[in-house]
Amino acid sequence: MIVALTMNTVEEALGVALAAHSAGMPIATSFTVETDGRLPAGHSLRAAIARTDDATANHPVDCMINGAHPLHFRESLESSEE
Repeated sequence: MIVALTMNTVEEALGVALAAHSAGMPIATSFTVETDGRLPAGHSLRAAIARTDDATANHPVDCMINGAHPLHFRESLESSEE
């Protein structure tokens, strides 16, 4: 299994997820977020996960968050904001 940690952009997550898919390897992607719950590149966490899942036919077996306190991302997961 591949674990891709501290993804700052959707494009990073897409790159590793697509590479893992083509190699037949399961992957867990792990995003990092700023204190506003958004990725450093500006995407919402919800949008980043959705874009990664959509572009890879839901290949990542898990999505994680690292390098952030739960208060920084809790609201972004509860909100429907993209």
